[in-house]
Amino acid sequence: MIEKKDQETPEDFEELLRAYLTICNQAMSKHAGEFPYKEIWAAAMASRKGDTMRLAVVDDRPKACVSVNTNGQKLEVAPSAADDNHDWVLNYSYLAQVIENAEDYLDDPARLDWSWLMMRRE
Repeated sequence: MIEKKDQETPEDFEELLRAYLTICNQAMSKHAGEFPYKEIWAAAMASRKGDTMRLAVVDDRPKACVSVNTNGQKLEVAPSAADDNHDWVLNYSYLAQVIENAEDYLDDPARLDWSWLMMRRE
């Protein structure tokens, strides 16, 4: 179980987000050749190739922010400043649930929220 600390640091939240993205990458790898994931992920990666998205973890306000690059078939993480300039917000409780139940999400990647990967840049 993921325990919330009394005094969590931005690094703690970034670690949570990195663990979530690791599960996303593992699910993508495990189901890479399966329909419909193969087609969905290929389209998302092709349309975003080389793009950087900024994802933020929030509780009541942003706690950590990372930039995610889409290179090929893998999501690559780079730290970025925790500010209000992010493309997508992920709730702490959702990330903790995914990490605590990683095998369930790896077995059924449709349970993961892929909305942030599918969004279009304007």
